Amino acid sequence: MILTLDNLVKNLIGMQACANHPISVANPDKYFKIYDAKLEDGKIIVRGEDTIWFGEELVTIDMGNKYLLEPIKDTDGENKYFMIKLEGKPFRCECSCNVFSKPDKSRPDLYQCNSCEQWYEGD
Repeated sequence: MILTLDNLVKNLIGMQACANHPISVANPDKYFKIYDAKLEDGKIIVRGEDTIWFGEELVTIDMGNKYLLEPIKDTDGENKYFMIKLEGKPFRCECSCNVFSKPDKSRPDLYQCNSCEQWYEGD
């Protein structure tokens, strides 16, 4: 399964956000937990449970360490690379590369193409 921008947007739900917008009835709190997120006209928009929708330019999202990924490394501390087989046959990325890394040690099911950096999700 290829990771898409839609999947990444869904991962924003539950994160803390800070509205870069005046407090009003439509936005009662400066800080809020993201209740919903979606793509609209190619832009990410989010809202809290009691807020209006905010475009990405009107809100700062606290990503914490969620997207500071630590790749899987070998014993020498270098990124570890993999060649994937799918149903017993060598798998190649859409760019034709057949070498992948695992960009996030907390998600061993994720693979990243060594050439074009496309992400894939395995079982």
